[in-house]
This record gives sequence, structure tokens and C-alpha cells, in this order.
Amino acid sequence: MTVSASQIKTIHTLKGRVGLGEDDYRALLVRLTGKRSAKALTWSEAETVVKHLRQSTGDTPAGQATGRFAGKLKALWLDGWQLGIVQNPSDRALIAFVQRQTKVDHTRFLTEPEDARPAIEGLKAWIARAAGIEWPADRGDIAGAKKAVALAQFRKLVAIGAWPPEHGRMPDESDLAYFAYRRRLGPSTLGDFREENWDRLIDRLGRWLRTALKKGAGA
Repeated sequence: MTVSASQIKTIHTLKGRVGLGEDDYRALLVRLTGKRSAKALTWSEAETVVKHLRQSTGDTPAGQATGRFAGKLKALWLDGWQLGIVQNPSDRALIAFVQRQTKVDHTRFLTEPEDARPAIEGLKAWIARAAGIEWPADRGDIAGAKKAVALAQFRKLVAIGAWPPEHGRMPDESDLAYFAYRRRLGPSTLGDFREENWDRLIDRLGRWLRTALKKGAGA
């Protein structure tokens, strides 16, 4: 008996819930059935795949953010944490946010871009509004997004008085670059920073900012 249309639909739905990429999905099919396409399966082979995928969704801890869009959501959630906006950096707190934004119970159920858009755009808008960030127009500009976070952290530290004036003037980006260079977080100019340099600087500024906010800018 050949695979049914409902089985194929179930397989693809479960694939999205588990968060399998295309290559991992094909590898799973080959491992379980020796075939690379759901359409080529027999009815019994399809049932084997369905059973395996259902077990996989059940094995995922409820408090762990997983799924196709979990990486993007977690990165934004941690940006909020590093900016002192998000108070709880855990996956459970992120999942609760997603539930409020999308009415979906877990990140693994966000299988299509239109499903995840309310959570992603809502989170970006909240961070931009609360921290004054201007996200890059190019959504693929990861280094640009990291730079935006670091500059927002810097401006916030200056605004709350945690970053003292330099020789009677307000600190500017050259002071941030010097700070990073002195602590071996990156090159002497921000224009030469790579993604890993921004990550290290964001982590250092995040710890400073959270401490300053907790102490009332006394750090």
C-alpha cells in the first residue's frame, strides 16, 4: 500500500514541530526507510516515520525553546537580557512571551514564517522601543544587528551615569572602541570588529549594565 496524502501532511507537520532542517529530514528518512522522499514511502514506512517524529516531539523538554525559529527568537531574547530589558533569560520565559504574542503553546509549533512573525517582530519592536535601537535594514546583517545592540548598551550606560564623562566631555564611540581594545575584546576601531568581537563586547557591557541597573547606576 502506498503512502497517503494525509500521512505526507502529518510527516511534514511533525517535521516542522521537531525543527528538522531539510538535510536532517532527508537523513532521517534514509535512516528509517532507505528513501529520501516522503512521497516514495509505503504506508507502513510512513507510519514508522510518523511514530518516530511523534516520539521526538514528546521527548522535547517543555521548558526548552526548539523549532525552526527558536534560534532567532533566543538570540533576540538574549539581546533583551544584555540590554537590561528582559529580566529572565531562560527559555521558559521566552516560551511564555511567544505564547502571549502568538497564542501558540511552544516555539516548536511555529513552523512557517507567518506563524513566527508576530513573536519575532514583536520582540524586535519591544527591544527597539525600550532600548532605542535602530535595527539594520538588511535582516541578514548579523554584525550590524550586534553593533546596534552594543551601541545601545553603551548609550544606556552613559545615560544612567555608569559610564563617566571623559575629560569633561560626553563619551562617544571612540571611547567605546578604546574600552574594547584595552580589554582585548576587539580591534582599536569598531569598523574592524567581527561578529565574535561584538559578542564579547556585548557580554562585557551586558554584565556591567545589569549590575549598574541593579545598584542604581553605582557600578
